[in-house]
Amino acid sequence: MVSGWAVAYMKGWNAVMRGAVERGQVDTSALRAKVTSLDAVKARFDAGQGFFLPADGSRVADPSRRWEAALDAHGTLNVGRAGAPLNFAFIDVRGATCLFADGGSTLCTRRDDGWRIEYETFDLERRITLQRFHEDTGKPRPST
Repeated sequence: MVSGWAVAYMKGWNAVMRGAVERGQVDTSALRAKVTSLDAVKARFDAGQGFFLPADGSRVADPSRRWEAALDAHGTLNVGRAGAPLNFAFIDVRGATCLFADGGSTLCTRRDDGWRIEYETFDLERRITLQRFHEDTGKPRPST
């Protein structure tokens, strides 16, 4: 469940990232290019073939074969350079459609719960969330 404070946090984080890019305060031009909009992330999923990370711990390589990702026993993403030990990344990808973008260095996720859709862009090299977007579908939220 996404509460009001979580949506506000997502919007605030997105604004911080966009502001840092506009001021030139990010470390590389490659990172600047990764900060995008909700429409651009949606277009990536419309144009690309998404995949689900297997729940068995097996590794999935990005198209460039530089990065690998796998789910741990709790459904949390672990990432690292191909062939190297994987490191815990603070992103839950259980049930999310994933795709690699930006030459394989960004993992994008899309989680559709019916009443809302959440998108996240995650930088594999820095192991940080770049942006998160929340979109209501207009369908009623299931009762809890």
